[in-house]
Amino acid sequence: MEALLRRIREFHPKRSIITEDLAKRTAGHKGEVSLSFHLSSLDHKKICILHNVRLKVNDFVFQIDFMLVSTNYILILEVKNIAGTIYFESNFDQFIRTINGKEEGFYNPLIQVRRQENLLKEWLNVNKLPSIPIESFIVFTNPQTIIKADNKFRDSKKIIHSYNLTNRIDFLQKIHRNQLLTEKELAKLTRLIKKKNEPEEVNILARYGIKKEEILKGVQCPKCSYLPLKRKGKWSCESCRCLFQDAHINAIHDYLHLLQPTISYHQFKDFLQIESRSVASKLLSSLGLPYTGSTKNRVYYLNKDSISLNQKTKQPL
Repeated sequence: MEALLRRIREFHPKRSIITEDLAKRTAGHKGEVSLSFHLSSLDHKKICILHNVRLKVNDFVFQIDFMLVSTNYILILEVKNIAGTIYFESNFDQFIRTINGKEEGFYNPLIQVRRQENLLKEWLNVNKLPSIPIESFIVFTNPQTIIKADNKFRDSKKIIHSYNLTNRIDFLQKIHRNQLLTEKELAKLTRLIKKKNEPEEVNILARYGIKKEEILKGVQCPKCSYLPLKRKGKWSCESCRCLFQDAHINAIHDYLHLLQPTISYHQFKDFLQIESRSVASKLLSSLGLPYTGSTKNRVYYLNKDSISLNQKTKQPL
């Protein structure tokens, strides 16, 4: 989303939607990072912590923010980084947030974790794995979030702040005292979950209905965001007059995120808007990317790790 916002025009009709979605994703990511701090104090020999798990059962894919697997039980953690006052309303099963005098409704996370529990039970059954108790918490990572509920609310034990997580896990350990899996079975289950995990593959342009032709080409100024820069020994910005040696690295990252994981010489030259053939060839070669094919038909392979500064030359695939 960050790459997309850099590569569409200022007044593009989808910009506000993308910006709003990015803010939600960023808040969610920050919440998961802060929760990792609390999870770091757990005994990793007894509890295996899996992050962002996506499993398929009966052609349906379900996602879990954190899954804690032990020999006694499995714990699902649904992470929420939401500011303001939140209210669980039982009559209509609603989840309402109030902030700065504005009230808005969200998808009820209790419905979400119940669904996750049922799907995970079915997944264990389909994969012929031992039946094991499944617990779940909805974890609010913002310590200033105020949590309220009506008198009919019966799931308060599932709602916690992140700073209470380790205490609640200790309590679960006391409830689930029976060891249902051996350490060997626990390791086997963990390996299977990792093997069956299906990372989300996102076509960001298709998600927002944006055509490839709408993506702005060229190298962007790291300082003032002007685009495109000109290559004159170094990358030169006509707006702020700054010079940069490796500003093209960010452009290739954008190409990878938005378009495709492979690039040819002609695609490289066109996307970076480089006029000189020799300059384009030299810069592409300096990236040291793995490739296949002869000189004319050569295809270079991009990934987050392969695009970096001062990289050693790699051998052809």
